[in-house]
Amino acid sequence: MKVISIISFLLSFIPATIYKVVHAPSSVSSASFPKKLLVNQNLTITYGLRIEGNKKTGIEEVYNGGNKTIFISNNHLRVRLVTLMRIESMFFTIAADTSQSAVTVVKESGKDKFKTKLNWNEWKKINSKYDGVKYNFTEDTASVLSYICKKVVVKLKNNKEIIAWYTAEFYNPLLVNADPAFAGISGAVLMYQYKQKTKSITYKATEININVIHSNIFIVPAVAYKENKLQP
Repeated sequence: MKVISIISFLLSFIPATIYKVVHAPSSVSSASFPKKLLVNQNLTITYGLRIEGNKKTGIEEVYNGGNKTIFISNNHLRVRLVTLMRIESMFFTIAADTSQSAVTVVKESGKDKFKTKLNWNEWKKINSKYDGVKYNFTEDTASVLSYICKKVVVKLKNNKEIIAWYTAEFYNPLLVNADPAFAGISGAVLMYQYKQKTKSITYKATEININVIHSNIFIVPAVAYKENKLQP
C-alpha cells in the first residue's frame, strides 16, 4: 500500500486544514484545572469514535468503539487513533524555525509496521485541500463531560461541513496542530461530527486530564518499523 494512502486514512478521521505551527509561550502563571490556557501543563483528551449509517457495510463494527487521543506536554504533541482495524499515530516535532518542524506518521499495527517522516512543506501540501475554512458560530449549546459547549459549523471549501462543539473554559495552543480544522475556534473542541459518503462520524470526548505524561509517549518508535518515503 502506498504511504500516501495510509496518511490519507489517518487524516480522513482527523479533520485538517493548512496552517502554521503554533508555539506555546515559554511561561504562564500556574492555576488549577480547568483554566483558559494550559500551556506548560500536561493535557490528554480522549475521544470515543462512533460511525452510523442507514446501510450497514461492516465498517461500523470495525471502527465503533475506537478512540482518538491527543497527548500534549510542553511543546510535545502526539495524536493516536486506535480501532480494531489499525493503530496509527502522528508525532509532531514543533520547532521555533518552521523549516525544522516535521510530522512522523507511524503505522503501529499489523505485520507491515512502518513510519513516514514529512517535512512541514509536505505536511502542508497534504492538507492544502482544506484551505479556506470558514466558521459559523452559533448560540446553541450542549454539555460534554460537564462542560457547556457552544456549536460552530466549520465549512470547508468543497462545501462539506463539520459540526463542532467547543468549550472556552480551557485551551492549549498546540491543539491547533492536533486538529487544525479548528484553528479559528478559541477553545477546546470536545465533540464534532461530519459525514463521509453515507456515514455519520462522531468524535466525543470521554476523558480529559492533566496527569503527568511519560516522556516515552512522545518518542517515535525505532525498532521493527521500516522507514517509508512519501509517495505521490
